[in-house]
Formats: sequence, structure tokens, C-alpha cells
Amino acid sequence: MVAVQNMSQLKNSYSHLEAEEIQESFANYFIGRGPLKSAQYLSELMGKKETESTSTTESDKKVSKTTHQRENAIVTPQEVMNFKKGEFMGNIVHHSGGFFKMKLQPLSAYHRKLSPKYFKPLPTVCEHIDIDANFKKIKREVEETTRL
Repeated sequence: MVAVQNMSQLKNSYSHLEAEEIQESFANYFIGRGPLKSAQYLSELMGKKETESTSTTESDKKVSKTTHQRENAIVTPQEVMNFKKGEFMGNIVHHSGGFFKMKLQPLSAYHRKLSPKYFKPLPTVCEHIDIDANFKKIKREVEETTRL
């Protein structure tokens, strides 16, 4: 599982090719409001849908109808940039289809026991982790894997 706030984080940490390879391996997406590049990325990711429109023209005693078909983005970058706080859109691998748009509520809105006062502290698994060293180790492992 990869969690990044935006694709720039991935590209800053890996070469352009490595970042693209990692990005293309994503199966599930969960994306919220972001800057223009992120919004364009989500729009491209969601793809396009075919729409049909009919126009009618009347002249002298003659009526003609014309049907136009064109592709429109499922979601435009502007729509993504205008998501409200808590609104997300994504794509998940699922047998009944995968696109979704939703607005998350505070945890307590789902169940009263999902309030922080009911939370228990997580157990301490490691006393100290050198985050930089761990990140470099992961990066090295990814580089080794992508060379194969």
C-alpha cells in the first residue's frame, strides 16, 4: 500500500521512471481536493464518458434533428479543485464497478463509540525508528526491484 498526499511526493523520492512504475501499480485510488496538477491527474485517471446531444433546427416548413456524440471527462479538474472539506473521489477494484464520490463525516457521526474518548492507545511496537534510514532502505529496495 502506498499513501501519498500528492504525486509530487512520489516524484521527489524516486526517479521519474520509478515514480511512474509505482504509480501505475496502484489498483485503488482515494483522492481529495488538491492543486491543479493533482486535479488534472484525477480527471485523466477517471477517464471519459460518451454523451449524446440532439439539436433541432426549424426553417420554412422543414424540421431537422442532428445528433452529436462526444466524450466528456467523468470529472473535470475544476470539479476536483472545488471539492469541499471531506469530499473524495476514487476508483477501487471491485466486481460491481469501482468509481465513487463521497463525503466523509467525523468519526463520531458513524458510531458514538468512534469518538476519541473511547480510543485506547496503540501498543508501542518499536521504541525508536530512524525514519530517514527506514525511508532510504525502502527506496533502495524499490530501486533493486525495478532493476530486475
